[in-house]
Amino acid sequence: MGFVGVFVLIALFGLLLGIAISMAMRTDDLFGKLIILGVVGMWLFSIFENIGMCCGLMPITGIPLPFISFGSSFMISNFLCIGIICSVWSRQRADAAAKISID
Repeated sequence: MGFVGVFVLIALFGLLLGIAISMAMRTDDLFGKLIILGVVGMWLFSIFENIGMCCGLMPITGIPLPFISFGSSFMISNFLCIGIICSVWSRQRADAAAKISID
């Protein structure tokens, strides 16, 4: 894909991480915030390790690139992490709606 493809891929990863971080900052639940930030940390480590591995800057460890590299268990865990993030966000929104209706 060349330079444009790599730039688009890194931009999409940045968008995904930015959305997840903004969700973490907007939630009031400390446990939910820590879960989302833990997932973001996992994704950041995997992205930097894989890109550094491909460029020859880091040792080869076999860590796949999230949502791109073929690894069925890693792909399943990434989709589970997206589901957990959506669950934390929807619970936060439901709690906020319940709080408004009680007031």
